[in-house]
Amino acid sequence: MLVKRRPPRPKTTEHPTKRALIDTVVAMLDSVPVGQVTCDSVLAASGISRGSLYYHFEDFSDLVEHALVLRYSRYVNDSIAAIESTLSQSASPEEFRERFVETVRAGHDSSKAALRLEQVIPLAAAAGSERMRTALGLEQQRYTDAHVGVLREAQTNGWVAPDFDPRALSVLVQAFLLGRAVDDVAPSPLEPQAWEVVVAAVLDRVLLTR
Repeated sequence: MLVKRRPPRPKTTEHPTKRALIDTVVAMLDSVPVGQVTCDSVLAASGISRGSLYYHFEDFSDLVEHALVLRYSRYVNDSIAAIESTLSQSASPEEFRERFVETVRAGHDSSKAALRLEQVIPLAAAAGSERMRTALGLEQQRYTDAHVGVLREAQTNGWVAPDFDPRALSVLVQAFLLGRAVDDVAPSPLEPQAWEVVVAAVLDRVLLTR
């Protein structure tokens, strides 16, 4: 099954100093909570002057937002690759169901708890910053559009229920992930198998055809 690829987004030239600052924050976020990343620590780690930072960014929050969006975009890239592979490697409704359910299940694995929470952080940050909301919205739209494209083609193939808007289905599947993140912070999270049973049942009864 061939998947129609969207043309790549045009590349923009980014000043090396600006990119170095963003990359520094991105790397720091691997081990430091976003609330503990400070201007002084970024300058010390990057070796770049405060004046250069404020030349390339409106303020320090602007730099952090750029880093959060970049990290989110990498998650989006991985997610798009996974969902498109689900379609391109399937030749029957049975194969598509198996691959689609497994792709969803992989994102909900207990070992991905930290990654799920990391995806929530930019969404929360967007609530207090229109600048962040706009930048993050472009990445989220890119992911949803790719997801919709896969679901629409699967509907054409008769593998996904034709009764529903594919965008609504995409948002539903993405909402599963946020629901799992809510439970990730609970002191006594539910058993993974219990969650997998519910997700598979919803996919079977609402989204997938047999």
